[in-house]
Parts: sequence; structure tokens; C-alpha cells
Amino acid sequence: MKDKKCLLVDFRKAGFKDTWQEQSDQHNFATTVAYANSAKEAESLLGAGEILTIVIFAQEYIPEINKVLAAFQKNVGCINEFQAIVCNDPHPKLLAAVFEFGVEQFCRENEWTTMAASMSRKAVASISDPDSALAKIVGLVRSIRRGKHESIIMAQDALGNLKEFDFRAAFTNGIAAEALGDYRSAIQNFKLAHSLNSKFNSAASCEAEILLLMGQNDKALALLKKIEAQNPPNINRMAALATAYSENGKVGKAAEYVKKASSAEPKNSKVLEAEAQILITAGKIDEAFKLIDQMSDVGPYFAQKLNELGIRLSKAGKAGSALEVYKKAHNVVREDLKHKITLNAALAYRRLKSYDMALKYLQRAELECGDSLDRLNKIRQTILAEREKHTLELKNMATNIESKNLVDRDAKKVS
Repeated sequence: MKDKKCLLVDFRKAGFKDTWQEQSDQHNFATTVAYANSAKEAESLLGAGEILTIVIFAQEYIPEINKVLAAFQKNVGCINEFQAIVCNDPHPKLLAAVFEFGVEQFCRENEWTTMAASMSRKAVASISDPDSALAKIVGLVRSIRRGKHESIIMAQDALGNLKEFDFRAAFTNGIAAEALGDYRSAIQNFKLAHSLNSKFNSAASCEAEILLLMGQNDKALALLKKIEAQNPPNINRMAALATAYSENGKVGKAAEYVKKASSAEPKNSKVLEAEAQILITAGKIDEAFKLIDQMSDVGPYFAQKLNELGIRLSKAGKAGSALEVYKKAHNVVREDLKHKITLNAALAYRRLKSYDMALKYLQRAELECGDSLDRLNKIRQTILAEREKHTLELKNMATNIESKNLVDRDAKKVS
């Protein structure tokens, strides 16, 4: 399967930038092999959709490892068989970090080629069989990335009862439910995934984010504090804790976590979200705006916060400002959440009585979610009715003005 790749990500100071191709050519990977020595380059390759397996070379934990594993999880899936760490003596912090993503394969540096080639061959065999569990999980991940509701539902159905005994299937099903706006189902799946693999804290973190979104702040905070005890240095969790404390009105505590997380990773998107949330709560909208542009792949919690901010501005008669919020939000939220931002932009245009633009954005929302939802159809009918009524009012107003002008002219003639 030469259209797929095994990605080698080498974070070691003394790596094999000039020899990786020579070493990998000695083994049958059943895929092509790609190389990166930075998180940015690895994320770009993963985003292109060609990577199937990944091998990370690192002597100790660095934040870039989280970035790469998160990108792999988003673009390929939380599939432990497709990921491996090469390190002679892994540090406990490194182990804690990678376990969060379900990674369990480790090997020594002098064994990496044999291990990586074997892993890639098995991965190709797995996804070549459409009935295999891993092929179905990868298929669902791809559907979620496209953001098309109908495709997501079909891929969910293909999983069948896999989620009952496979933490990877349960987790991916939770992400799918989240993309569809079925938050209760998402929580159930995340809980199930974490119960099936207690080390897989990605599921618990996602559950906490949904709890925050649903306003269950105390539950979210309790869950985050529980899993923090297992891996305190996790930057994303520090940011999530800051958000949870902010929602509970403990701004000082939230600021402490933001400061601590920001000192380690100032450009981390989750940290920026937490910082922006504190600013929005304090009414410092302009300062928050400056942070939004630096974010990426914003999840459902902060996406909803941006939507709520836009709605408040729109209802307060500041539709122009609301549209600016939606524009920024649309650029940074995850692909499967974009249609919600677009829908709210359509409603903002409706409040401005710019009905043609409202209909245009409504159509865009349908294209983004890949479905003609009943709710969107009802909104369209309402906008069309309001446009017709508005057009009639304008005609009547013009007629009245013309009639008044005629009366005024006749009065002048008489005088």
C-alpha cells in the first residue's frame, strides 16, 4: 500500500537525518517511509492524510511528543498497534505521556527497523480488510475529519458492538457522537473507553470537556483532578483545569494554572483557550480576540463559548461584532464543528435583515455538515417568510413616500 506511509519522527539531538532512508530500505514496510524531526513537520504530514503508522524517537519527554500523538489520534486514530516509541531507557514522564494516548509499543534503538517494518506490514493488512476492527475505526476517524454527518453515522453503524469491548472503538465513537452533537452518548462512550483502558486518559479528558460544555462544572473538575494525580505535567489538562476553575468562579486558581501551563507551552492552543475564556468572562473581548487567531482545532467546549459570545453580541444589536466573532471562530474550530459556527452567522445576518446572506450561510452550513437537517429547513422557511414580509414592507414604505410626495406637490400647486 504505497499510498500510505510510516512516519519516523526523530526528536533526538543526534538522530539519523541522513541515514533513515538507507536503514529503512533494508526492510519491507509494505508502505513508503517518511521522516520528520520537528512536531510542525510531523503535524503537516499527518494532516495530509497519508500516514498510517508512526515511530517516535525520543530520549525523554518533551511537549512536542504530545502534539504529534494528538495529531495522529485526530488523523488516524487512537490505535496502539500503529504507534511505537523508540527509546533505550524511557523516562517515567515519557511513559506517562504516551500512555495517555494509548501507546504501548516500545523498542530499543538497535531494533527499530525490524519493529517498525513489522508494525507497518500488520497495519496494512489490518486496514486492507474492510471487516477488521481497525479498518472500521480508521474509517470512522476519516468520516469525522470530513465533518459530514451522514458519513459519520454510516461509519458508526459499521462499528457494531465493537465499542463494548474495544476502548479504541468506544473512544472514536465518542468523538463521532460529539461531532453529531449527541453529548450524552459521547460521555457514555468516553466513560466506557476509560473503563476498558484506565491508562487511556484521553477519553477522560474528552469526557471532562463535554461535562464543562453541559454546565456540569463540579463533575468536570473532580474528574480532571482525579486524572491529574496520575500525570501532573500534562499541559492540556492544566489548561482544562484552568477552564474548569474559571467556570466555577475561581478565577485566581484558573489564572495560576494558565500561568503554569503557559510558561511551559505558551502557544499551546488549549492554554490559549483557557486564557481567552478568562478574558471573555472578565469582559475583555478585544484581548481575547487577539488570542483566538493563534488557536487551532478548537474543540466543542470553547467553540460553544464563541457561539454564545456571538449570540450575545447579535442580540444586543451588535451583529457586526458577532459576525467578526464567527469569522474568527470558523477559522480555528475543528472541521466537524464548523457548521455550527456558520449556522449562527446565518442567524446573525437574519437579525441584520440581510436575508440573502443569511440564506447563503445556511446553505454553507448544510454543505459543511453534509446533510439537510430538519432544523435547517425550518430556519430556511422562517428566513424566506421574513424576507418576503420585509420586501413587502419596503414596497409599502416606498408607495407611502411616493403618495406623500404627490400630495405635497398638489398642495404646492393649489397654493
